[in-house]
Amino acid sequence: MEDKTNNIADHFVFKHHYITSAMDSEALYMILKAIHEKRNITVEMINRKKDRITETNVVPLRVMISVQSI
Repeated sequence: MEDKTNNIADHFVFKHHYITSAMDSEALYMILKAIHEKRNITVEMINRKKDRITETNVVPLRVMISVQSI
């Protein structure tokens, strides 16, 4: 599958792959709750190629959903 968000900075994208069938509802709940409470959250990014885990504090502003299919 080709990634169509290559030109967007990784810090601002939460890409959902449809292969997983649905976004994790607990993660979505935590993001929406943080938006409602106007607070930051810590995002853990796993890079399997470099065998590295990076944590970043972010302020979620909105959740966007794509309906594009392959």
